[in-house]
Amino acid sequence: MEALFLGSHGVLEQINSLFVQLERHAGHQDEIQIEETIQKKIEELNQTFDRLEVYVMKEPPNKRQASRLKLNQLKYDSSHLTASLRNFQKKRYLREKERTDREELLNRRFTTNSEDTSINIDYSLQHHRSIQNANRGVDDLLNQGYATLENLKDQRELLKKTRTRMLNFLNTLGLSNTVMQLIERRAYQDKFVLFGGMMITVCIMFFVYMYFT
Repeated sequence: MEALFLGSHGVLEQINSLFVQLERHAGHQDEIQIEETIQKKIEELNQTFDRLEVYVMKEPPNKRQASRLKLNQLKYDSSHLTASLRNFQKKRYLREKERTDREELLNRRFTTNSEDTSINIDYSLQHHRSIQNANRGVDDLLNQGYATLENLKDQRELLKKTRTRMLNFLNTLGLSNTVMQLIERRAYQDKFVLFGGMMITVCIMFFVYMYFT
């Protein structure tokens, strides 16, 4: 396992040396070749890390922690180098794109006639049309939003009117209930008056009957 650790450190040193060469040869033809070599070295490191992972798991508990720290440090260094490689590749891509765009601009055809000089601006016209379509789409969305807002306002007014009518109806219903309660109470009292009057009349008739007989 120690041999694998030493070998990994050696590969890391080789990769660092390759990065120095890559910085010196930036923009040259062998730049891509150096990047490919670095990529292969990093892949070689990752394979070694897989093997070391197995050995670390087999280590005794008192040594496993130290071996784990050494392996994690190697993985960190490898990930840092991988990020640096991606950064170099991105810069190279931007340089190539800039060079390609510049060549296309220089090679763009110009046509002349007797009156003026015209430039092929199909791309600009297409871009302008795209902007106009986008603006038209935004205007449509704004109009739809305004219509929706007006619709919501109308619904709000309708709900307010309905609420007012319901409150009036409930108030009227409450008044009707009060009147009905008074009528029922009066009818209940009238029953006692009726029965009392009937009893008094019967008593009077009984006393009159007894008096004359």
